[in-house]
Amino acid sequence: MTYVRQKKNFAHVISDMRIPKLLCIGHENADYRKGARAMHAHDDRIEIILVENGNGIFTIDNKKYKVGKGDLIVLGKGCIHQEHAVHDVNLSVYNCAITNVHIRGLEDNTLIPSESSPVIAAKEEYPRLLSTFQLIHHYAKAKNPYDAETAVTFSKALIGICYSLYENREEEQSQDEFNVLGHSIKKYIDAHYKEDLFLHDISEHFKMSKFYMAHVFKNMTGLSPMQYIIRRRIGEGQNLLFDTDMSITDIAMTIGYNSSNHFHTAFVKMVGLTPKQYRIQSRKSS
Repeated sequence: MTYVRQKKNFAHVISDMRIPKLLCIGHENADYRKGARAMHAHDDRIEIILVENGNGIFTIDNKKYKVGKGDLIVLGKGCIHQEHAVHDVNLSVYNCAITNVHIRGLEDNTLIPSESSPVIAAKEEYPRLLSTFQLIHHYAKAKNPYDAETAVTFSKALIGICYSLYENREEEQSQDEFNVLGHSIKKYIDAHYKEDLFLHDISEHFKMSKFYMAHVFKNMTGLSPMQYIIRRRIGEGQNLLFDTDMSITDIAMTIGYNSSNHFHTAFVKMVGLTPKQYRIQSRKSS
């Protein structure tokens, strides 16, 4: 048997002493959703919608979102929305409305910032999310007076799960943007490494501080920009030493060094041989 200990210190999503109130929960099937629902908004609640089956289109604040099984739609206060099933594709959802929601740092009855996409892919959390919606639905319609409190407890858990999914998505998107920027920096260096290239040249091109630029690049490649430039130059120098009869001085100038001495020093440090020794040895072994 395995026990999991509750962490003593954990992040509170919901502000202290404020208990969310479950307004309603619905399990809406394809028959209910034939046709389109008119645009509407609520100022007193959040709506959390889980797509159980099918595909649909949600129009949220004048922007259309295609959704499918496993997608979560989070609608905050004042969010104007409309949903309908895609032609010939059944749409089945759970829809949970909760009021008195107070998330730290956000306006009341708001679960995620308004500038963030309201559609979140549940991915591997989908089975647990579905079970949570089903439990809320079960206890909300039960006759036992204590079941209402149980439904509220699961509603609070639902808020925590959804907020965690939102934060994880934001981290993934930030990392994706980080990687896109890193690839752009690499592409720029690959195009200009033979020139007189320094950190400030790269940072000015991308209009960012050289420290942040270097951080982004090293996060992606494991090398600082200057280390990468040196490796690119030495690698190209090796090609020219092997494939051509160019002088070592001409090679140094071609790959971005101002003198053969600088090329010699960098080459020995990286390869362990002088350029001349490398040329002789590589041609002998070919």
